[in-house]
Amino acid sequence: MSLDCEQDEVLSREVETVISIFPGIVRQEADVLRVTIKTELTNPIEVVFVEDEFIQRPYKDKKSAFLTTLSDITLDIPTDPPLQDGELPDFVVHCDWIPPPVASEIIKEMLDEYDTSGGVGFVFSWVS
Repeated sequence: MSLDCEQDEVLSREVETVISIFPGIVRQEADVLRVTIKTELTNPIEVVFVEDEFIQRPYKDKKSAFLTTLSDITLDIPTDPPLQDGELPDFVVHCDWIPPPVASEIIKEMLDEYDTSGGVGFVFSWVS
């Protein structure tokens, strides 16, 4: 069995394991493993509604609301192994409320972890 076939088999088993451990959070879509992370806030955030020349009295007596959740964070992890030795996987983080510099830092940490692991067990590590 070639190294590429062995890597494919190991990655395939890892993906199956991760999907079984995290049902509803992780799902396979084409050549991508999609991880959906729900965000619940420990302390609710109060959002205050402000009237201006464009929005006047849209909420009547309601002047604020409390948020207990934010939109999901979605991580797409390619399930095809890298094409060449040393090539890092191309993955994407989707989130409306994470600023680009923070998303870049998350990606950097994930790539460092992938590099440290030598590509073994990275899917489970990233998901957990």
